[in-house]
Amino acid sequence: MSRPVAVRSVGTRLVTRGLMLASLFAVMMAVDATREAEAGRWPVTQWCVRAYDGQMDCAYFTYQQCQEAVSATGGDCAINPRFTGYPAPPAQARRYYR
Repeated sequence: MSRPVAVRSVGTRLVTRGLMLASLFAVMMAVDATREAEAGRWPVTQWCVRAYDGQMDCAYFTYQQCQEAVSATGGDCAINPRFTGYPAPPAQARRYYR
């Protein structure tokens, strides 16, 4: 005599599939978050717009960009206190000739 095959209900299949998709989504979000953290999402820029109420908007790479923002919103330009300098360009590979 053969044993009866266990039949899973449709509801159980849907719940299992939903849990698998939710797990996959959570793993994808975690991988994306770590990749963004490693990449350094926003570079530290050199110039900030300092508003009259004391707020600072540090999103400008050049003094000209900062001046354009100031002319539209008011305030003045200041050097970003967190700016430590732009990164050095990567070193070129040295070529050896015979």
